[in-house]
Amino acid sequence: MRRALSFPVSALLGVSLALAPLSAQTFRGAPRPPRSAISFALTPAAGCAYDTATCNYFSAMSVQPDSTRKSLLYTLVTCFESHGLFSVWDHYIIAAMHDSQAGLVDMITGTVGANNPSSLMVFTTDRGYKGNGTTARLLSNATLASSTHFGTVTGGLDIWFNIAPSAANMGLVGAASNTNTEIGWTSATSISGRINGTVGIGTTTPGSHHNLTVFRIDTSNVWVSLDGATPTSAASTNDSTSLTGFVAAGYSRGGYGDEQISAWGWGAPTSTNVTDTHACVSTYLTAIGAQ
Repeated sequence: MRRALSFPVSALLGVSLALAPLSAQTFRGAPRPPRSAISFALTPAAGCAYDTATCNYFSAMSVQPDSTRKSLLYTLVTCFESHGLFSVWDHYIIAAMHDSQAGLVDMITGTVGANNPSSLMVFTTDRGYKGNGTTARLLSNATLASSTHFGTVTGGLDIWFNIAPSAANMGLVGAASNTNTEIGWTSATSISGRINGTVGIGTTTPGSHHNLTVFRIDTSNVWVSLDGATPTSAASTNDSTSLTGFVAAGYSRGGYGDEQISAWGWGAPTSTNVTDTHACVSTYLTAIGAQ
């Protein structure tokens, strides 16, 4: 008697077989069930088509980006990964997105990283969140004290903004409950930044759209980089008690800004990290027309 060969048909066909329920009888000695009782169903590949960090980023968005933006964001995430920036920044939020909720998602953690209290910040697609100069700010969901990298000796703030302020002392980004960690305007064209210190460093900012990073790598100095340029330093005192409160975008020095925030983050970057971060984010913002 010939023996029947047994092999997984689904493996050969690349499909899954869904068998309709049959009676307790077997085919042997019993009528064969009607052909309609056996169905073939193609099963598409499950999951996300990108790397884990990108998939986590997308999964936190309530409105998914289209394929073009997904490709741009994938390039941004992998740029961060290739330069080791996921181990540098505690949080990094791209506000210039396709949707207001997506503009609050933290690329590093793959979770919603900020909130818009009372919805006072106004969102514009591909541009980000704009303040009103009096009451509006974005507020992080995590405190400085909970940071893995940002510390009392090593720490940095990064801000991308558009539209110059209408008055002096307008806020860009800073710790919401202390004035020793912030970046803000000191005049219509001059910006000052400080990280855990009482002495800051200033820079002149012409034009409308810029990236400013202020960071500390020791107890003696604060460094600043404008638009990815080689950072320069200034002597600064160090305040070992300033890791308090949440981080706010559109707010610092007790004042509110009216700029449009397109990206912001905090962590513990070095000079090389600052340059690499600028290049990665600039590629994305340029592609969507935000700068």
